[in-house]
Amino acid sequence: MNMFYVYKKSPFYSIIRITVLILLIAGCESLPSISEGPDNPLDPANPNNNINGPALVLSPTRLNVINNSQFQLELWIVESDSIAAMSTRILYDPIKISAQGVDSLQTNSESFFLQNGGQLIWFSSINNDSGFIQIDCAVVEGDPKDVEGRGIISRILFRHLSGTEASIHISSDSQLRTSKNSEKNPNDILGTDIKIN
Repeated sequence: MNMFYVYKKSPFYSIIRITVLILLIAGCESLPSISEGPDNPLDPANPNNNINGPALVLSPTRLNVINNSQFQLELWIVESDSIAAMSTRILYDPIKISAQGVDSLQTNSESFFLQNGGQLIWFSSINNDSGFIQIDCAVVEGDPKDVEGRGIISRILFRHLSGTEASIHISSDSQLRTSKNSEKNPNDILGTDIKIN
């Protein structure tokens, strides 16, 4: 089953149905997404939101996971101005965590990079031996060519393997670029701390 497939005839019904199926089949405790709360830096109402953009954020930043279950994180960009490309590496301990899949969000044009139209050039690879996911992407032919603001870049599926705590980080050498190939590197990078139940 393609976990990122969305049935299009009845959007509300199919979203609920697919969410339930994913929870049952994948054994997820939750499918984290942007939500309110003091621990979520993506919540604009968060009084502790001191993000200095542009920022790359794994959401949620704290997550309780059932032992040996699958779980999903979202990679977001926040407070960006005029970018058209990104290169990042997501790091994890391969003894504790295994990456299962990376969704580029192209199918339903959910990607932050597609807000002005155009086409997304996407490369991603998983290395569960060394414990990293490499993501390189760029948008072309958008109008305007650069995108700005905040939005989701990817959904990433993981599985817990061992241990009672784990962390998933975004590499500090992540790069953002404009359509003219000038650098606009992230000022803040926030990963996820995981506790196992």
